[in-house]
Amino acid sequence: MKKMKNIFKIFLALTIVFSQLSNATLVLAAEVTDNEEPAVNENTEPVINEIETEEKEDKEAIGEVGEETIEETPAESGDVSDEEENLEENKENGEDDSLDNGEGNSDSTEVNPEDPTTLEDEPIEEKTEFTLEDLEILMNAYINEEEVPEELINLLIEKGAPSIVEGEFTELTLEDIMFVSELLKEEGDTDTEREINEYLKLELGEVPSEVKKGDTFDVEVIVSNEVLEELTDEEGNLIVSEDFIDGIEGLITTSDNLKVVNVEFSEFTGVNNEEGKFIATGSEYSEDKGVLFTITFEALEEGTGEVTISGSVAKYLTISDFEDLTFNIEVIPCETGLSSLSSDVGEFDKEFDSETTEYTLTVPEGTTEITLSGSLFNEDDEVVGLSNYTIDSDNMTITVVVTTLSGEEKTYTINVVRVVNSSNEEETSTDEVEEVVETPVVPIVYYVYSSNNYLKSLNIKDYEIDFNKNTLEYKLKVKSDVRFLDITAVAEDYRSRVEINGNEEFKEGENVVTIKVTAEDGSVREYKVLVEKEAAKDDKVVEEENSGTTEKIVIIVLIVLVVLGLLYLIFKKDDEEKNKVKDVKNDNNGKKSKER
Repeated sequence: MKKMKNIFKIFLALTIVFSQLSNATLVLAAEVTDNEEPAVNENTEPVINEIETEEKEDKEAIGEVGEETIEETPAESGDVSDEEENLEENKENGEDDSLDNGEGNSDSTEVNPEDPTTLEDEPIEEKTEFTLEDLEILMNAYINEEEVPEELINLLIEKGAPSIVEGEFTELTLEDIMFVSELLKEEGDTDTEREINEYLKLELGEVPSEVKKGDTFDVEVIVSNEVLEELTDEEGNLIVSEDFIDGIEGLITTSDNLKVVNVEFSEFTGVNNEEGKFIATGSEYSEDKGVLFTITFEALEEGTGEVTISGSVAKYLTISDFEDLTFNIEVIPCETGLSSLSSDVGEFDKEFDSETTEYTLTVPEGTTEITLSGSLFNEDDEVVGLSNYTIDSDNMTITVVVTTLSGEEKTYTINVVRVVNSSNEEETSTDEVEEVVETPVVPIVYYVYSSNNYLKSLNIKDYEIDFNKNTLEYKLKVKSDVRFLDITAVAEDYRSRVEINGNEEFKEGENVVTIKVTAEDGSVREYKVLVEKEAAKDDKVVEEENSGTTEKIVIIVLIVLVVLGLLYLIFKKDDEEKNKVKDVKNDNNGKKSKER
């Protein structure tokens, strides 16, 4: 029984040692990585209590042995009792001393136990005011039906936004967006409602009647705020409109042959998505015939295109629907064939027109070679016949054939006439037209330069961005030790050139990385990544953290030494108790033998 108890004690002691060593490892690892402090080992005190309990059980066992001895020798119970009492007192005194010493040492090493609250990260400063960036986050969450960040929900509750009901956030509304917009204004008014606009309304700017397939076109949405002269008050004075708007949200729906490419706001700060939803806010705007925003469309297929713009306008916290804006536009086939035609020698009989397919080219006497060149309306079409030609007769015919993707052909005929001297006119028959012989000497390859300067993809290692080729600006926050980003930018057109500038040696605060896409025709589009680098910790903070690590290691070493001291005292007491019990038994046996 004693051996088992001793083994159990050794096991508990080793558990303490390994636990402390494990904590030491965690401390060092935490300091190297996140400078976090290890959790307090809460098992030390229960284990020491368990050891004390075992010692008490041993004492009780010794006491029971003493009682049995006394019962066996009732005649000398007094002597044995006195001796046992002395032994018990010694044991109690020794035990108290050892435990007091052990507990004293334990207290000395655990006098400043680490408060669990110190193990947590430093509390993040609560957001108390909205920023313009917060407003953009809310607007994106509104049109994309995304979850609102918790900290912004808490701030909406604190500020008493319109959507807050009995202290609870329900769902984000346009009123909430306008509420935050008013908070950001220097003289914002979130308590006063305004009357619905009486005269102000939205109108469409000039809309083209037709557009070619593949082209883009812009349509402006303007503000109309005219007050007719006949609108006068009782005194005959002209009524001045007090209408204005400072926010708008809506949806742009199109037929399948049109697509919304972008929404550009002139006066407000706004966002839009690929589904045609948009929202924007700003200062009071009431300028008559002023452009509020511009929508860029792309014509995808031939046919009649239909567009409807619907939504609401805001006047402070007063929201009202505006009348739907609609228009139709015809998407016509793009022109095919040549858009230009020229020769390095001679003159054409008429100015070039794509729909005119026959021309006469007059070249000087003695001309032996000409070069025909030109351009296409559609770069996807193929052209045959723009090349170098050998002139071996005074009259010859050249044909240039343009073939569309659908297989349709358009043929241009050029009659080449070489001027001859009057003395040779009789010898030359102008009625004879010889077939031209096309020579393959250095043929001209017709080529149209690409204007595509979009990015196909943009990836930043270890960071996630919501890339859209029409979005030109992105924001990132990086730690203080980040010097540059691992950026992979792929152009949509393989013929475009991509350059990345500003992606080195980031400084604290804002850094701008520019991704420049240059199309084959030289047109440029720039994408920007705004990198916010956090400030580095000063040397004093690092020194204090290192000092704290050293103190933790010293404390752990002291705890291990205390545990070893406790083990020594435990085994020493066990040996003393065993010897004393043996002495008592030997004395009892000696007395019994004397009686016999």
